[in-house]
Amino acid sequence: MLEREAGASALEVIEFFLHIWHAVLSRSNFQAGCAVLAVTVATDSPGLLNQSASAFRAWRKWLAELLEQGGLKTRLAAGLAATLIASCEGAVFLSGRNKAWNRLSWFPVNFSNTVGN
Repeated sequence: MLEREAGASALEVIEFFLHIWHAVLSRSNFQAGCAVLAVTVATDSPGLLNQSASAFRAWRKWLAELLEQGGLKTRLAAGLAATLIASCEGAVFLSGRNKAWNRLSWFPVNFSNTVGN
């Protein structure tokens, strides 16, 4: 889904990424989450941990590439991608527990300040 944001500004990529998670949570009445994160925290299996680490690395790389295409320098894009994914994973957990995405409305503002918009 994010691939359609290729060439968009970094802020647009961030906003769309947040929109995806908002839609997932809203449509599931805050019951959905990230299966990869669930496996990561629930398993002791080295094979599953390696697979989940690979998934997170791939997502981080892909998001960083989109952010870089959106005008960020490589290092900033990589760091922001990692921060965005980690923040969203935590936010998905917290908003699901509280059933309130609106408490996380500071997300876009915080990230837009990072990219300079």
